[in-house]
Amino acid sequence: MNVVSHMGKKFVKRVPRAVREPEPGFDNDPGARKQKAYQKASRQAEQEFDGEMDNVDQEQPERESHWIDFAAKEQKDIVHEELNQFGNGDEPWQVLVVKGDNNIFLYSKGSNTSIYLMPREAKDRFKPLMGNPGLRYFGLYLGNFKGDQFNLSLEGATELAKSGAARKNWVKLNDEGEKSFLYGQDIKKADLHSVCERGITHNRGICLVLNALGECIGIGKLEARDPTFKKVSDEEILVKNVVDRGVYLRNQNRL
Repeated sequence: MNVVSHMGKKFVKRVPRAVREPEPGFDNDPGARKQKAYQKASRQAEQEFDGEMDNVDQEQPERESHWIDFAAKEQKDIVHEELNQFGNGDEPWQVLVVKGDNNIFLYSKGSNTSIYLMPREAKDRFKPLMGNPGLRYFGLYLGNFKGDQFNLSLEGATELAKSGAARKNWVKLNDEGEKSFLYGQDIKKADLHSVCERGITHNRGICLVLNALGECIGIGKLEARDPTFKKVSDEEILVKNVVDRGVYLRNQNRL
């Protein structure tokens, strides 16, 4: 709106909405738009891996983010049980959630729900952002639900290994095995350094894959008939590669 003067009289000149100059901001910055496009492509590559993009070309429902303990007790029990399959008693859940003083943050897209861990102290600070469809990443990505099944993420597995609470359902690789696994290969007998005491006992065969230093480099799934790997052949695939840290570099090459 501009004020103009004509023969001593002042008039208000309204600029039509269609020709008003755009206000400075994110959408008017070419560099910001490129960055936004890159982030979208990176997220799509990640989603293709973790199963959130079953119908990439179809219109997806708007995402909704919110703070909540869990939508239902059954949902909490599933996550609780999944984490504890990798440790003794309730130790993994206690270390990551209770003693870690973390709050659960849910990010939903259709039937898929991603679970994040965020320090409780951050809840009030970021509460005004809840419900914003643009809020996509918040804290540590623990895993996601597909239906009523919870899948631990690579980030969640890494945090679990770092905490020292991962005492079950892991395999450790030697140096050559680590290199092979990071190139997306499955695990064979020659790649093994060691396996947890009772072998792989996870109800879906899921296991953490560690290098010789005990660092988590991926997630695998039991393929061998013998979960202790004591009676296996040299050529038999023992653990199938579900995801490994090399996937990030491979996805970057596709952008």
